[in-house]
Amino acid sequence: MNTTVRNQALRLIQKEQPVCLSILMPTHRAGREIQQDRIRFKNLLRQAEEKLNGAGVRKREIKALIAPLKERIDDHHFWRHQLDGLAVYRTSELMEWIQTLWTLPELCVTGQHFHVKPLLRAGTPERDFLVLSVTAAGIRLFHGSQEAIDDITPEGLAEIFAGPEGDRRTAGLQAHSAGNEMRLHGPGSPADLEEANLENRFRRADQELSATVTAAGFPVILAGVEQVQAVYRSTTSFPELLADTGITGNVEGLPPQEIWNAAWPIAEARFRESEQAAITDFHDRAGRGLTSTDLATILTAATEGRVERLFVATGRQVWGSFDPEKRQGKVHQVASPGDEDLLNTAALFSLSHGAQLHALNADLMPEGCLAAAAFRY
Repeated sequence: MNTTVRNQALRLIQKEQPVCLSILMPTHRAGREIQQDRIRFKNLLRQAEEKLNGAGVRKREIKALIAPLKERIDDHHFWRHQLDGLAVYRTSELMEWIQTLWTLPELCVTGQHFHVKPLLRAGTPERDFLVLSVTAAGIRLFHGSQEAIDDITPEGLAEIFAGPEGDRRTAGLQAHSAGNEMRLHGPGSPADLEEANLENRFRRADQELSATVTAAGFPVILAGVEQVQAVYRSTTSFPELLADTGITGNVEGLPPQEIWNAAWPIAEARFRESEQAAITDFHDRAGRGLTSTDLATILTAATEGRVERLFVATGRQVWGSFDPEKRQGKVHQVASPGDEDLLNTAALFSLSHGAQLHALNADLMPEGCLAAAAFRY
């Protein structure tokens, strides 16, 4: 999930050691490509040894860093259980393996910081969303991202819709749900009693959901027949999080993938609006001299905590070095031993001071640059 990868990336940002090794690569879930993944990883380890040696790291230290990683080369079970990307982070004190649901570039980076920029597409909270599937028979909660969706329904919700009263009064409602319509009058149950019962259950469910939904702060997409959605909207305690557009129809029992198929276009449209608003804000600040697309200027401002919003291009690197104390940096056309991706460095310093991050495709970047920043002052 995005949240898990984001938390891992933010934790790794805090790590600084004389030698930080980052290995990133695309992986495959099945097929003959799995064998190629093992070969690719072996080659990347060879690159790591060469780069560490070129950076002046002693041979026994290199061996201690690389040896545990080499053990995975012939671990067939490990390679048969991959997703779409693999990131490995290693210091003398830490070894972390992170799988992603999106393809990662093939990179081997050594330096004083980890190379986490390819994970930062997961670090933009605007790319997460929640889906609440609401029916008269129960509620399900899903956490979605651009790549996947997971059922995170709290266990306590089932109890709210269980019991003799729930069985008797909600069964009639659900039996009359079809397509985009729901009749709130079951056999032998007055409509107002059925609706009052549903409102009561939704209020109790809202209390159970509140801690998760409000803490996440993600937009919430409702899924269900129109009249059930209307009842829920009238009772919820977090209306400001609800998207204006929902998934309309009978959603009870739909598998998560079908929920995602319907939800992602709605979420994506909302994210596009958010990104466009951020870019518009960038242009507004440009008129007041509060922006820059110069990487050296951005790096200096990031170390000073002046960056409020940072845009970085995904899938691109700018190799070089930067001394935060002297506020001096160098850009190299070809990566040299000890070089870091300065886009990654800018993101690290900015995030450590609470900046908002927008990791965008290069063609969506403001001014067509690789880095852009809006300053606090």
